Amino acid sequence: MLQAMILVAVYERGHGMYPAAYLTVGSCARYAVALWLDKTIVEWDNGLSEWASLEEQHRAWWAVIILKRSMNVDWPNRALCTPDPVEHYYLPVLDEDWNNGTYPNALPYTVSSPCAEKMGKFARLAQAAHFLSRVLRHVSDTEISRNFLREERNTLDRAIRSLLSLTVSEEELCGVVYCSPVAVLGRYEPFQTNRAVSTFDSHCFLFNALLMLQSFHRPIDEVPSHAEGEDRFLTAMERTAEVILPIAHRLRDNQSQFPSPLVMDWLYQSAVIFTGLEQENFPFYRDCVKCIWEALKSPTSLWPVGNSYLDLLETRKLANMQMRDS
Repeated sequence: MLQAMILVAVYERGHGMYPAAYLTVGSCARYAVALWLDKTIVEWDNGLSEWASLEEQHRAWWAVIILKRSMNVDWPNRALCTPDPVEHYYLPVLDEDWNNGTYPNALPYTVSSPCAEKMGKFARLAQAAHFLSRVLRHVSDTEISRNFLREERNTLDRAIRSLLSLTVSEEELCGVVYCSPVAVLGRYEPFQTNRAVSTFDSHCFLFNALLMLQSFHRPIDEVPSHAEGEDRFLTAMERTAEVILPIAHRLRDNQSQFPSPLVMDWLYQSAVIFTGLEQENFPFYRDCVKCIWEALKSPTSLWPVGNSYLDLLETRKLANMQMRDS
């Protein structure tokens, strides 16, 4: 039942069915808690007969967390109905083991495991969701001091960049292939042994976290840290552009048949920020915005939410033109 609800939530999300998608994700979270999945995520059974059932529960819980966190990117202050991942949460096992029904040779990694360890792509996505969750908490907390915010920002920035570099390196080693529409279930175009598995959804989460973190701190950095904060922000945007442009080109040229719906969110968020930078006399981002617009149009037959994002971008464009003329 829960897995069916997760599929419905993915469908609603990709088709821009709001607030239905938000309500369905919330129902998934409450149902998962009712099934005690928030408790079993810290459990592991070494018995050969029980591990698959427990792993299935782990994957369902991570799918709920991933969907819920991604829903809050546009509105970080919105209350979460699932607890943040903690260090002893088990990550999903290797995707090859899960798809083949092979009992893992060792205990699954946890959230606190070193990022450099070899993990499955769904485990990487879960790690990325953990960092996005921390950033959401960071930017929505209004009761901690500004100095502590800066220190935590620096810590999160280093951790996100480190994991991002690792996922990009893994992608280059495997070859760039996109995730299937049901990526949140940890199943990426299965049983095609001649095709590499993508970490693209992990890129989406990590870059969304980085964009949110730097955009939040950009207006509150003060002298003498303002120049440093501005450099950090622009560096993050340049890094985003370096990764997103090749992906946007592939989408625009229809080289990806099954992009994840998470890609639409990342493209939209990037387009909003790049449009603002273009208006601040950074002409480099003009081509980025154009390419992202074209990329958003391509998968709309699969995920019509792209049309909604294009309408929002067009509305922003008209509003900015009116402000300049007034």
